[in-house]
Amino acid sequence: MKATLSILLLALLTLSSSGQDFDFTYHSDYPTVLARTQAKTDKLYYPKQVKRFVQNDPSLTDFEVLALMIGFTAEKQYDAYGDLDTERAIYKLNDTGKHREAVRKGRSFNKTHPLHQMTLIELSFAYHQLQKPDSSAYFGRQFQRIMDAMALSGSGLHPDSALFSLTPVDGQNFIRKYLDADIGTMGSNTDKHGHFLDVLEYVSQEDGAKLPLYFNIEHASKQLKKQLREKNAKAQVQQPKTKSQ
Repeated sequence: MKATLSILLLALLTLSSSGQDFDFTYHSDYPTVLARTQAKTDKLYYPKQVKRFVQNDPSLTDFEVLALMIGFTAEKQYDAYGDLDTERAIYKLNDTGKHREAVRKGRSFNKTHPLHQMTLIELSFAYHQLQKPDSSAYFGRQFQRIMDAMALSGSGLHPDSALFSLTPVDGQNFIRKYLDADIGTMGSNTDKHGHFLDVLEYVSQEDGAKLPLYFNIEHASKQLKKQLREKNAKAQVQQPKTKSQ
């Protein structure tokens, strides 16, 4: 059963709906691609490429979508852990039937965070519930493009071939809404380079078979550590000085 599941997942994680393929290794390729997204003369330049994504340009490749996610990690709006509350609030609005409020809050957040897939799928769902199929399909397509790009960023079956995950929750949606499976245990690990990984247990809804999947969130972890260091440094500066005896 487990062997069959491994083969099935390997096929799922190395093919996308567009049939595209590319090699991506986080340790060597992330910094290279990131630099390209910041170079105005490069075709991967983030400000130009994100316009194509928002327009649902069908000629945008899976690799270019992955480059967009990587490029967004350098944007001032990127706050991987700080934005979790906002995205959870959008989910809660949908969960409680407040779909118009979910659209309002989701569209506002999406303007500055166009690659956050949790918001994209919640907007698609909200519009579906409001019987607006065109708007639902618009955001659903963007969600699918991000999932496809994630699926091609690694196998996900080994720490050194972890899937790229823009935020700490992307892996959960990847399993639940892209692979249509459940999640068992959740944990963390590192690859051979010390990059921080989320480890989520894939649980088949058909036969209960289980398999760990690895998601690389080193960029998010690094940002959080930097934020904590800056917060601690600021707190130390603001501490009142005690009079010397």
